[in-house]
Amino acid sequence: MFNWKLIALCCVLLGITACSSAPKSSIISGTVTYHERIALPENAVLSIKLEDTAKQDVAAFSVAEKSMTVNTAPPWNFELSYSPKKLDKKGHYTLRASIKVDGKIRFINTTSTPAFDNKEAINIVLSPAGQQIEIDNQTMLQAHPWVLTEVNKIVVEPAAAADKAVGISFNQKSKRAAGFAGCNQFSGGYEVTESTLTFAPLISTQMACLNGDDEFNYLQALSHVETYKINGSSLTMSNKLEQVILRFKVNKSIQLSNETIKETNKATETMLDKSKADTNKQDDITVNNKNSEIKPEKPKLITINKQ
Repeated sequence: MFNWKLIALCCVLLGITACSSAPKSSIISGTVTYHERIALPENAVLSIKLEDTAKQDVAAFSVAEKSMTVNTAPPWNFELSYSPKKLDKKGHYTLRASIKVDGKIRFINTTSTPAFDNKEAINIVLSPAGQQIEIDNQTMLQAHPWVLTEVNKIVVEPAAAADKAVGISFNQKSKRAAGFAGCNQFSGGYEVTESTLTFAPLISTQMACLNGDDEFNYLQALSHVETYKINGSSLTMSNKLEQVILRFKVNKSIQLSNETIKETNKATETMLDKSKADTNKQDDITVNNKNSEIKPEKPKLITINKQ
């Protein structure tokens, strides 16, 4: 005879086992935001991925992904559903978020965001990507005056007065650079992109100075600049061989406006007019430099070209 009680018990146990083996999903929740005051179009799409980034030499493995249209201002709340069965004990799981417009990435998180074991609520901060980074780099270059700290690996001693610091400034509107080389002023046009920077022939006044070689080395190095990099308050310029030939830092003591640079350019042009006129004779001025005497010529302009 059949033991109906035993059969019924087996059926119950099988049912429990079946239920326990049914896949269950878990949820990761948090917020996504960015700090830039940039409005997104209505077709902007926010994507959030749970990725295994344990293997550095291969592409990250995507465990789960979710996309949603964002037509409001940040921050945005999200809930990402995933299957725990897809997780590997040896895995390293992070969250990647990005915003695309017409298939092109506009914002993305540039720092790793752990998916688990967070002591605080998950908040993913996005940064501009692509063209926006180019704009930001150019803005940073042209927003501050820069003081020279190194020429061809030779350290430049800081000036006694902030307004006499050797350096350079960029006028975003006129696309002209102007600066002080230690004794003379200089100016000239420039072209800049995300990472490239080139100068047109630079025009400089030529007052006879004790540090003439230092000035020449600085202006000559500027003529060989091909690329630049900004890291915080530091600026480096490199030649076509990607060798760093100039180093600068933000000159916080002087905040030059476009009008200030305009006046510098105007002063340089005035010196050119005086040189061309050449109507008045200049008395010789003897400059004592220990055992040497320098008799400066009348101020004139020279053009620094690439050699």
